[in-house]
Amino acid sequence: MPPIPVSAWLDPDWVRFIEGGVSITVASRDAANVPTLTKGYGCRALDGEHGVRILVVGSHSVELLRDIETGGAVAAVYSEVGTHRALQLKGSGARVEIPDAADRECARHYRESFSRNLAALGFAPGLLAGYFDYADDDLRVVAFVPSEAFLQTPGPRAGSKIGSAP
Repeated sequence: MPPIPVSAWLDPDWVRFIEGGVSITVASRDAANVPTLTKGYGCRALDGEHGVRILVVGSHSVELLRDIETGGAVAAVYSEVGTHRALQLKGSGARVEIPDAADRECARHYRESFSRNLAALGFAPGLLAGYFDYADDDLRVVAFVPSEAFLQTPGPRAGSKIGSAP
């Protein structure tokens, strides 16, 4: 399936959602279809054919980054912790990149937003210190143009496709 621009099928509310303080899980697979996954630390949805850029911690994501570099298949799930509202994006042709200044700002914003969202649920502010204990130069970007999107919020519409290439 050829990729289509994110803005062609993700409305502004979904773009705000994936760029907000939601839990992000990034997955791929090796040549034997054994899955690998890691946590995301921010996401940028870009216009046109630029797709999305998800930040991951390189030293925590060695297998996933290897699988992306060798196979390119990727899926990302974005989930709002307090409501379980969730979206999944899938694509191929993913690549691993070094973050630029805008990516590093995205990671800073994500740290603040995610921490604020969990604090609103009653989690102690210091609880996330270990979660965000990584060196900025250890961040990597998983960049891809999604080809499909699925609603993953629990309920009768879970798994329904909300967008794909024509």
